[in-house]
Parts: sequence; C-alpha cells; structure tokens
Amino acid sequence: MGLVTGSLLLLLVPVALTIFKSAYAHLTSPIKSIPGPFFAKFTNVWRLLDALGGRAELSHQYLHAKYGPNVRLGPDLVSVSDPELLRKIYDIRGQFTKTNFYKVGDAKAGNVTIANVFSTRNNEDHSKRRSLLNSLYKIGNLVQMETRVDETINAFFKCIDQQFVEGPNSDIACPLDEWLLYFAWDVVGQLTFSKSMGFLDAGKDHSGFMDTSDRALDYFCVVGQLPALDDWLAKNPIEGIRKKGPPNFDAAAGYCLEKYMARVQGTDGKSVKTRDMLDDFLEVKSKNSDMDDFAVVSALLVNILAGADTTGILLRAIVYYTLKNPAVLKRLQDELDAADLTSPVSYSAACKLPYLDAVIREASRIHPGVGLLLERVVPEGGLQLPGSIFLPPGIKVGMSAWVVHQNKAVFGQDAASFNPQRWLRDTTLETEESFAARLANMKRSDLTFGAGKRSCLGKEFTLLETYKSMASLFLKYDMALTDPEKEWKIQNSWFVRQTGLDITFLQRRNR
Repeated sequence: MGLVTGSLLLLLVPVALTIFKSAYAHLTSPIKSIPGPFFAKFTNVWRLLDALGGRAELSHQYLHAKYGPNVRLGPDLVSVSDPELLRKIYDIRGQFTKTNFYKVGDAKAGNVTIANVFSTRNNEDHSKRRSLLNSLYKIGNLVQMETRVDETINAFFKCIDQQFVEGPNSDIACPLDEWLLYFAWDVVGQLTFSKSMGFLDAGKDHSGFMDTSDRALDYFCVVGQLPALDDWLAKNPIEGIRKKGPPNFDAAAGYCLEKYMARVQGTDGKSVKTRDMLDDFLEVKSKNSDMDDFAVVSALLVNILAGADTTGILLRAIVYYTLKNPAVLKRLQDELDAADLTSPVSYSAACKLPYLDAVIREASRIHPGVGLLLERVVPEGGLQLPGSIFLPPGIKVGMSAWVVHQNKAVFGQDAASFNPQRWLRDTTLETEESFAARLANMKRSDLTFGAGKRSCLGKEFTLLETYKSMASLFLKYDMALTDPEKEWKIQNSWFVRQTGLDITFLQRRNR
C-alpha cells in the first residue's frame, strides 16, 4: 500500500506543478482580462482540440459573438475582429512577424529543413524570396500562359460531356466538388511543369497525391496549435521515427525535387518551345545567387500545395452558392449571354463582367479558403486595441476571415447571407461617391488572400483560373443541385474544404 501511495504521489507532483505553473501564468498574464474559453486561458491544448474538431471557424464566430471583438484563444493568443486593426497587424512593413504556428509548414528533405515564402518567420528572408518571385505571379506574366488554362478547361468540359451529359452516366449526379479539384490540380501542373497532373484524365486521385496533401494539411492545422509537437513528429531528427510519423509536406517536397531535377537534367520531355513557371524560376536562379536549388524547390512546393486547394475551394463556393440562389444564377447567365463570349472565355473578357466579379467576390467573402487565425507576434511597442486593452510585445494576435467577413458594419446587416449585389451600386439609394466609399471599406476588410506584406503571393494565379473557368462553366452548362435542400460537408484543416457538391448537368440549349 505504501509503495502504491508513493508511486501515486510521484505522479501527482509533476501534475500539480503543471497546474500551479499554468495558474500562475494566467494570474500574472497581461491579457488575463480578455475573455475566452476557460481552459484556453491555461493551455494551448484547448485550441488543438478545437482544430481537431474540424470546424474551428465556427468556434471563432461563436466566441466572438459571445465575448465581443477580443477573444483569448490561448495563454498568449488573442483573436481580434475589428477591421480597423487589419492594416496594423498585417501592415506593409511586416512589423508583426509570423508565429511558430507556421514552422510546421516547413518541409524536411533528408536532414535539411526547407522554409518557403509562406512558412518563413523571418521577414527579411521573406522579402528577399518574394522580391525574386513577385513579378512571376503578376497577371501580366501569367496571361502569357493562358492557353494552358484554356487547354485544361477544354479537357475538363470534355470529361463532363462524356461522363455526365452525353455518356452512360448522364442520368447520375456529378460529384463536382471532386472534379473541380481535379481541374485545379491539373491547371497547377500545366502552369508549373507544362504538364497536367493527370487527375482529369483518370477521373480520380490516381496517384494518392491529393489525399496525401489533404492529410498533410490536417497535420499542419492541428499540430500547428502546439508547434513543439512537430519537432518530435515530422521534424524528428531520427529518420525512422520521421518516416513512420503522420503525413506532412515531405512527400510534396520530394515530388517537386524530382520535377526540378528532371528539368535540370533534361529528362522530363518538355519542349523547349513552351514556357512554364519552373522555367521562370530557373531563369531567376541563373541571375540571382540568392535563388539556390532549395529556393526553387520551395517555390514549386508553394505552387503545388497552395495553388490547387485554394482555387478548388473558391470554385466550389461559387458554384454552390450560385445554384442555391436561382435569381443569382439567372442574372449571371444573362450577363454571360449578353456579352457574346466564346468558350473558353478569355481572362480579359471575364474581368469586364461586373456581376461575375460580384459573385466571385461574394463567394470568397462568405466562404474564405483559410479557416484559422492568421497569427502574428506583437512587436516592440505593443498593440493598443480599441478601448483600454493593450497587448504587450511577444503576445500572439490574429484575425480570422470567417469572423471579419461577418462584420455587419462593413458588409451590411445581411452579412451572413450570400448576396452578390452588395458589391454593386444600388443606383436608387447610393451616389457614386457613397458607393465608392462603401466598396473601398469592404475591400479593405477582405482577408481572403491575407493582407499586407505577407499577403498571398499566388492571388492572381487563383483569380486568372477562377474568372476564366467560372465564366466558361456557366456559359456552357445549365446546372442544378441534385438535392437543393441538402447541405454540403465542410472540414477545416487550415483550408476549409467542402464535399457533397452533387450536380446534375445539362448542355445549355442556346449553346
């Protein structure tokens, strides 16, 4: 009995010390007055479990509705929702650096840890990387490869026609959530490597690459809440443990490394007459010593991991919410018909369509691609929140697009509803000046692609693909949700993925 009692006491001592340490840290914390979930005040395990539940974006919306504009989500993490803070936290000088949440996004190739333009926490390193690549992601450069997107749109429509319009499966529902992602991945392959990744042709995740990517993002989302876990799992120095660990970004890094080496060695079969983003990266490398082999691979990795999922999520949101609202569908197709377009629709023509633009903006507002906080570290000088709350240096702070985009003062009393009209002028109620001011305020509060110095490098990459494909899709087909009353399923794994977008296709009679 004495031995058992002694053993229990030995176990209780570290537990008691941990509880005491957490309680002391809370009582002496400079943010102890900020409300939030009880256990979140003491441990980051709360936020890990919240992320593990797969709907953290709803938790954040609920907590801000309950507690107000400032919510404590961890011992040293505060979520804020006031849009006026957006330009302070995500400023163009990058004074607020990324937190260690992002280190989980580093990849490991052998014994080398590879940060990328997304995951690096060093703003000087980020500025150097981004300055080398920035011009390559501008629309002026991307439209020179627009024919590759056209080829993929045509391949996408051919698959839809053969399988769901004219073929033996024309009477069954199309799982369009899957096909839009196949399309997005194949576009990334075309623009990056001059070759599709073969998902449309196969009609499935033939290589398991998409599944591996999804599971790597699941890992990033959850383990990022306690980044120290990553050092024992995906970044473990013992290779045997690392390989047997959970999915991470290493497989994608290995794929990019193979593609890079094949191009350098001339064994990838690419025609010298064609040009893609890997060619662009290699050209930058030839002129800049800062662009080494690892920098090229990390740039390819960002294209692969961010370019497909973010676009696929946006395309799904556009289709889902448009089909959920018949009046929106009719107005969009009327605009497309009146524009006298041919498919695939050119980017320049699609950008001139105001209602299409409004639909795309509204879909990205109501279903942003990223569902967690964009975390930053408060710099020297601290951060004064509205009112009397002051965040000292070292505290982590962030904003969620899923919370900010629901702000009624900015987006209107119907902010929870899908309404593309909010992006257009109401000529009966608004002057041109008042509309311009309202529109500018909404755009300033848009976190779809982040903001400031660390905003998404591939924004125009996504928009090129989105404007072209959505204009072409709604121009060519009549579509309907198989079950209009059925809600789709959502999984927040950093990217807020959707499934259950089952569609019935018809060829439009006038097309």
